[in-house]
Amino acid sequence: MGGGDATTFQCIPSLCARLKDVEPSTYVEWEPHAESRAFRRIFVCPSACGKSFPFMRPHVGLDACHSKNQKYPTFIMLVACMDGNNTLIAFGMVDKENEDNWNWFLNHLRRFVTGIQASHVQFVSDRCKGIINAIRNNFPGQSHVHCTIHLQRNVKKRFGVQMEKLFKVLHRCKSEEWYKQVLQTIKDQNQACWEYLEVINPTVYVMFAIPHPRFGHTTSNIVEIANNCILPIRGFGLLRLCIELYLYIMEKKAKQHQLAMDMADGELTPYARKHMTTEEFEAGMYRVRVASLNEALVQSSREEFIVTLQSTASCTCLVYRDMLLPCSHIIAFDREIRMSNERHVAQMWLCNYFQRAHMETLRPIDTSHLLTSPSCMAPPPMLRRGRRHGRRIAGPGEVSNIRSRQVTSPAIMPLESLLSTAPTHRSGGRLCSICREPGHDRRTCGRQRVPERSADQSREISHPDDDRT
Repeated sequence: MGGGDATTFQCIPSLCARLKDVEPSTYVEWEPHAESRAFRRIFVCPSACGKSFPFMRPHVGLDACHSKNQKYPTFIMLVACMDGNNTLIAFGMVDKENEDNWNWFLNHLRRFVTGIQASHVQFVSDRCKGIINAIRNNFPGQSHVHCTIHLQRNVKKRFGVQMEKLFKVLHRCKSEEWYKQVLQTIKDQNQACWEYLEVINPTVYVMFAIPHPRFGHTTSNIVEIANNCILPIRGFGLLRLCIELYLYIMEKKAKQHQLAMDMADGELTPYARKHMTTEEFEAGMYRVRVASLNEALVQSSREEFIVTLQSTASCTCLVYRDMLLPCSHIIAFDREIRMSNERHVAQMWLCNYFQRAHMETLRPIDTSHLLTSPSCMAPPPMLRRGRRHGRRIAGPGEVSNIRSRQVTSPAIMPLESLLSTAPTHRSGGRLCSICREPGHDRRTCGRQRVPERSADQSREISHPDDDRT
């Protein structure tokens, strides 16, 4: 079941039926190629994962990574969502990463996952292989931001390190004026880089223009981390990979369920508490200039920010808008007016939301006796480029046939064949470094190695003293 056997593909229909038998509400779809019946794609979303999405942060990471199976390579498509404790969930597999497969994958995701079509749900991904158009087709009107690390690498590769440094400043701009100023600096230094960035809408990567919270994730790391977590199993074949991914999610859900049961209602999740502790420490370093009970200027030694506490708190640092957790400036203002800063914490950071997200767990499946079906066949195996590995060096009494790549014993070959196929050093064969004959090497050569002479010794032999006049 490791993946080298083509018959494991015929077990995919049986595996899908087994998943449905264990949990009828689990969403499983697979599809072969119409003509050859070779495997094309599969989508699996456990019931517990689909039902928990309304209690997750509305920031969805999408990515595809290739499996490491060299004979039957596939692409693993992952949907990563985060709960209040920064936990990753969810998957599918396709034969190649393109727009058609992304459309198919996202269509099933839209049909099954509750609440993912809400207007405040935001997607993050890279900018390749048709994923942008697929999100537009399946989730029209919803925000889709791009991974800043991928953009940063593109800028560095095309325009150099200096433009990369300016891009780091550009995507962190907290106001439109600052954004225009940095963009003008890029234009003055590199016109081509400015033309590349000018056509990219700032709403997909610049901090001030992004419409919805990213919860501290300016990149697609939420799904890249999931890719790294499944790295040990990416070398398996399709069947084993599907099983291991399901079991991986099952174990993660079980751990989070146990953690949720140990929490008390009304408490902050561990991740939110850690964030608040860090911000509370920094809040003691500011000077607060109160204008009213709803507005103040918070100053540090290097910069200053305006904090507003009305129906919804806001700060010009944009941390609260991005995290929905109080920043250090809001905490400093609350301390000054003797108010609790936890009143600004969004409900998704509370333990009761975390408990509802992990109320259900996944059930284990028995895959020891899966039936084969001709409705799903193995695709053509991928042939590796280059010469075949594992070519054996000819041993004593053997001659290597260069054309057929086979080692043949001279006892069963005619003399004419031996003479015609005997390799030479010039043609790439292996010869003994002592006697310069094929069939053995210097370690098994019967002749004694002649010691090398120095230049002076050679001169004495060629010109003896008694022959000189």
